[in-house]
Amino acid sequence: MSSPPSLPQAGHAERLFALSQDLLGAADAAGRLVWVNAAWERGMGWSAEELYSRPYLEFVHQDDRGKLTAFAARLTRMPPGQSRQIEVRACVKGGGHRWLRVSAAVAGGEEPMVYLSGTDVTDLHEALAELARSNDELERFASVVSHDLRQSLTAVCGFLALLDARHGGELGDSAHQLLGYAREGGDRMRALVDDLLAYARVGHSGRRTEPVDAGRLVRRVGVAEAPAARIEVGELPVVDARLREFEQLFANLIGNAAKFVAPDTRPEIRVSAEREGGHWRFEVADNGIGIEPEAAERVFRMFARGRDDYPGTGIGLAIAQKVVEGAGGTIWARPREGGGSVFAFTWPA
Repeated sequence: MSSPPSLPQAGHAERLFALSQDLLGAADAAGRLVWVNAAWERGMGWSAEELYSRPYLEFVHQDDRGKLTAFAARLTRMPPGQSRQIEVRACVKGGGHRWLRVSAAVAGGEEPMVYLSGTDVTDLHEALAELARSNDELERFASVVSHDLRQSLTAVCGFLALLDARHGGELGDSAHQLLGYAREGGDRMRALVDDLLAYARVGHSGRRTEPVDAGRLVRRVGVAEAPAARIEVGELPVVDARLREFEQLFANLIGNAAKFVAPDTRPEIRVSAEREGGHWRFEVADNGIGIEPEAAERVFRMFARGRDDYPGTGIGLAIAQKVVEGAGGTIWARPREGGGSVFAFTWPA
């Protein structure tokens, strides 16, 4: 095997330093850059001489200077060699700024130096800002559409009720049947609008996570969603979650477990949890009609209704999946041994 060409170690470092697309450099204890590579001038427009001439804070967006000062102070208290990371806006020569993700580490010695490596992440910040604007517009659109549809549905259902009250005695059996179908259609549409709005709002409520006692929540939800069911609640943990979304998650799972049972069968539901590494695995088991293994993934799709002879919009499990995945977990379903189904999901501990 041939040996690699013999080049001085300094030659490798100089070539890497010059060709790197990252902004590499070093700053002294007085807050001035003393060593930079060519990427600074290529990316930001400032020559090395200009960067050396003023404190580096003057090259940072005014709104980020306090954050960077605090970051530098924390660095001085860290052991040599350990690094920290920060994102700041750096001023571009000629106007404007770019977002930089900077990793910094202090090297010990008689004259401590802070070594820097900066990556331009402006495109990422612009994409995130555009995504946030798009999400805000989508939420406003969903709210407006929901409000208008609800108003129209309320009017239609109200006129149907008025028609039945005023002229019901004049209608024959066939007309009464048609009137009943119209009312059922209005009720289904109202439920569909509510579920679509709930789906659109998952992750966009603006609420922070908070400690939630899952056991207490499940008992409260069970009374509301499955009053006729026998519900067994195991030892459940306290987790960090957005309360309304976590409550909706269990409301959908427990509601489904109570709904999809054979006729004349009292629903039996068991909710349990086990710790698995950095997550909790929750399970909602039931004695219902069960689920075929090949349908276990399909049931989480929008409008994927398992049985047409059971009520529902087909959105509840899609909402559950969105809540779980938004928290960094996964959700799945499997047949329960002895009959019924088990819906399981993981949640950060």
